[in-house]
Amino acid sequence: MANEVPPERMIVIDEFHNYMGDDSLREKLRAIDGVPGVSYQVQGEKVFVFEKLVQLVKQNNHNLSLASELVPQATVTALEAIEDWSVFPEPYERYSDDHGQSLSIYHRYFNAYIPRKYQSRDECNIDAARLLLGHQIDGEGDFSYRGQQMVLKKPFTLNGLPERAEWLHKSHDNIYAYSHLWNTNFVSGFAPISESLFNDIKSIEVEWKKDTAATFSFVSDQDNTAALWARAGELGLDAIVGISECSGEEDLSLHADFQALYPELSMLPPAVIQEAFDDFLEGMWELPYRDETFLFYLMGRAASAPDCPAQRLEKSTEAAISQLITSDCDFNPVNTGKLIAYSLLMGNSVADAYLAGSEAKDFDNAISTLAYEVSLVMKYLAREVTAKGIEGNPVSTLGDSFRLMRKSGVSLLTIKQTRNGSLS
Repeated sequence: MANEVPPERMIVIDEFHNYMGDDSLREKLRAIDGVPGVSYQVQGEKVFVFEKLVQLVKQNNHNLSLASELVPQATVTALEAIEDWSVFPEPYERYSDDHGQSLSIYHRYFNAYIPRKYQSRDECNIDAARLLLGHQIDGEGDFSYRGQQMVLKKPFTLNGLPERAEWLHKSHDNIYAYSHLWNTNFVSGFAPISESLFNDIKSIEVEWKKDTAATFSFVSDQDNTAALWARAGELGLDAIVGISECSGEEDLSLHADFQALYPELSMLPPAVIQEAFDDFLEGMWELPYRDETFLFYLMGRAASAPDCPAQRLEKSTEAAISQLITSDCDFNPVNTGKLIAYSLLMGNSVADAYLAGSEAKDFDNAISTLAYEVSLVMKYLAREVTAKGIEGNPVSTLGDSFRLMRKSGVSLLTIKQTRNGSLS
């Protein structure tokens, strides 16, 4: 390597030239007076399209002095903006149903649909063009926002949440817990969420996150972690063998190192340990070292296995346990493992601890998802209060990302690949 790779984690962008495109031209155009610096802007019954302006300037030998004069030519019908320039009215998007038989127009912040199904993309585009110009689409929905009827994908409600685990650690001293709504205030204007419902969701999420953060802190105590490692042989960790994704490309020379670093994991083949360790660190071919929290990852991953210890309970509970595990769309093995570990430290059996941990993670996923979806609504409403006219998002470039990275102290490293595949 011509330059030494920094030890910190990196963002790797392959085929980097594909991301550059016309970034320099876009940055110059958006800075010109009279050129809207947004992806699109509705002007009466027409729509200015920034990308069309980019193409027009390129066709005129990149003559920036003509940019303002070309704005009218970059202003087209709403249907042309959608069909020829991939514009779509913010914050909507096309959504295909599970079977691909029809299309809907979906509001990504409200998690709601326009109450109409479309059998073709052309049919959908016609209504999208109406929305783009600020017109409403007819139909009967669950609620109305600024005159537009919509149907919620699912209701905003606390009813139906899984039972909340009350056995978590309750000492919140010196505990910081992130929650989706901690810095979000209520904004009126969205009928499905009243201020009282918002406050209830916010309160429940904040208290729950404090409980889980306190629990994670407790089990991460050195003595508690050591006590759990001493019991590794009885925790059913061999269940992950059945779900391991060993590729056959593991570095055999490291197997002895993994076995020496983790003698408590003698029930696992070294290739499984290495694959799990890579997944734990979210990397590939990581050099082995001792990380005490690796045990929590293994326990959380074992909870997702068909042969997890909880399956040793009565057969009547198996379907419920399977539902708990597979329904968790934001599955975090480390945190799930810590919940299981806390239950173990409280004296529960291995099978009961796995079940309790999975149930607690199921509630965490449900309340976190609900709070996150509420936060999207409130932040969108707050932006709408200050919105001027009908327009798309500000034009952004990869250069903007680099400038933000520099402000954050993130450095860049260029690696070139030769024809023989080597890196330099």
